[in-house]
Amino acid sequence: MQRLKYWAIGSLFLAFLGGCGNAAPAPTPSSQNAVSDSSNAAHRTGSQAKTKTSTKTSTMAWPTVSVQTAGQLPLGVVGNALAFDSKGDLASVGGYTGVYSVRDVNLVEPTARRLALLPVPTHDAAAGFLGPDLYVFGGGQSASYNTIVRIHNGAAAVVAYLKRPLSDAVCVPYRDQGRDGLLLTGGYDGQVFKRTVQFVSLVNGKLTFTNLFALPVGLRYPAVAAVGNQVFIAGGKEASGQLSHQIYSWNGTGAQAHPAGRLPIGLEKAALYADSQYLVLVGGKDPAGKSLSAIDAIQRSTGKVRRIGTLPKPLADFGSAQHGHRLVIAGGTTGSGQSVNTEVYTVVVS
Repeated sequence: MQRLKYWAIGSLFLAFLGGCGNAAPAPTPSSQNAVSDSSNAAHRTGSQAKTKTSTKTSTMAWPTVSVQTAGQLPLGVVGNALAFDSKGDLASVGGYTGVYSVRDVNLVEPTARRLALLPVPTHDAAAGFLGPDLYVFGGGQSASYNTIVRIHNGAAAVVAYLKRPLSDAVCVPYRDQGRDGLLLTGGYDGQVFKRTVQFVSLVNGKLTFTNLFALPVGLRYPAVAAVGNQVFIAGGKEASGQLSHQIYSWNGTGAQAHPAGRLPIGLEKAALYADSQYLVLVGGKDPAGKSLSAIDAIQRSTGKVRRIGTLPKPLADFGSAQHGHRLVIAGGTTGSGQSVNTEVYTVVVS
């Protein structure tokens, strides 16, 4: 993940490139910290019901959105990760101010306060709750990390190691074969754009990684959402350097995600919301490197796209998380000048 190290002081900012550079050497995990890794992508059974395809047609009403300012981060950052716990409390993890990466893990909702400090400054990590504890996967600074950090009772510590360093990935909650866990999607290890999508869960108190399916191409900075068994991946950066126009979906069976629609333009670093009939794509960065304010609805049954709203300002490379019918985004870069955003926005879909 190659991050630009310096921005100009004053009104001029250089374009923020995002990410970390070459992968750091992977520390050798101890036997206590090793994570188990299994693959069942080729052995998914029909007992896992597929999500029903919506019968809604293009003549039916499109969703509406309202955007509300829900608070502020203590520090403007890009490349932070957001995650809801089971109670609906929202945490923001790490980030990059434009000058340096931060160690902060902050509670955003219902009240703003610091939860913990990461062992090292981190941006572009993936994060999610497993039970009451918040887990942070990878991230980095000038190089990507292979660490897994657990935040438990206000203390953050490295508890395991990934097989490879990982940055620019996305975590969303998912339930697989009766187990609650997280989908770890996309990312970059310093050399390879990741294709394999993994389900991370706790089995007898031990972190377990299961390979669920593969993307047709490796992606960094994709927008990801899940509803029921269905998983959607929109946009992202491909190894060629091109930004993807594609929407991929996976319905809980099979070894690979399949095309499910096309975006009007290629983009990365956006947020995705999903319900039973629509996807809603929020913000992101276009091929020219410009942050976007667009909020677009995508009809799942037809793939048709319609503009249904806009953010108060263009935003990309922010933390995002869905909770029910709302999508919360925080931080990010604004406009072509790449200034850093402090606001927290709630996008309510109805």
